[in-house]
Amino acid sequence: MEVGSDGSAPDRNPPLRGLGVVRLDGGQRGHGGGRHDGRDPAADREGTETVAVECAAGPITSHVADDRGVDRLRRALGDGELHVHFQPVVALATSTVVGFEALLRWQRPGRGLLAPADFLPDVQAAGLMAPVGRCVLEAAVAVIAELRGSRSARPDSDTTASDTAASDTDSLTVAVNIGSDQLAVPGLADAVLPLLAARALPGRALVLEVPETTVISDFDVAAIELGRLRAAGVGICLDDYGTGRSGLHRLLELPFSSLKLDHTLTGQLGSDPRIGAVVASTAALAADLGLALVVEGVETPEQHRILLASGYTHGQGWLFGHAVPPEQLPALLAARPHARGRWHPSQGLR
Repeated sequence: MEVGSDGSAPDRNPPLRGLGVVRLDGGQRGHGGGRHDGRDPAADREGTETVAVECAAGPITSHVADDRGVDRLRRALGDGELHVHFQPVVALATSTVVGFEALLRWQRPGRGLLAPADFLPDVQAAGLMAPVGRCVLEAAVAVIAELRGSRSARPDSDTTASDTAASDTDSLTVAVNIGSDQLAVPGLADAVLPLLAARALPGRALVLEVPETTVISDFDVAAIELGRLRAAGVGICLDDYGTGRSGLHRLLELPFSSLKLDHTLTGQLGSDPRIGAVVASTAALAADLGLALVVEGVETPEQHRILLASGYTHGQGWLFGHAVPPEQLPALLAARPHARGRWHPSQGLR
């Protein structure tokens, strides 16, 4: 979805500018910047270096291999080429916006805006998934706090209208993917909960998505960390459901509150009756387990109709809006209806 004729942010909303930029602290930063070799004296290992990815709370360091691919990624981070965009999540019955998913993008010179599939393998190979993931989380929390508390996305015609819109934006949520590096060691809950507390956000403002294909090296650690987060009200979603072989096992072993159907299944709705059967049975399973249902990749009215008939309640996709920079979100909300204290997938059904 395009917001505004030229895609620019409204001048009345400066707090959201720059919140989606992920930067690297160290190395060459832009033009005319200082130089820092990024070496860690305490980790003097041949072929490695320490880099720090700059987040709102300060730099997060990570040891990475020294090669050309990493150097290009470091330059991209140093020049602020990685950004967090936000795609609306809607209630399928009304198309009202209930929240957003935070999605990383690379604005690469000469190649345009790259989706995660085009560069996340390089981030993984560089050993930067954990610090970059932390930065995406921080950006998402900062943006949703601004949207829930800012009146820039609300009508200004009179006090009553403004108060009504306040209840709308106060229920918005944001979903963020977490990876195996963040689940592999204790500390996820200790990293997430203070971010919410610092912004005076309730746990239900955040949904953490665990892709079905994520390799979880220590299920006990993951269960403890996700359990603490769920107890604090944070939504836990099994993402990309239908792409892996361990989805049912994970639904039973980890404290999920919602399930998100993968776009590859959504894309075949209406053309393959077997897919329709799988989609309908997934909805029935989720209902029996007390899980909320979300679907991604909704692109056509026909898919929308089938999903509603199958029992799906929330979704995202090009039919409802593309991912946009944070400064465009107030205009997006002003142009579309958004939820007024309604139930959201982060809450589950129990």
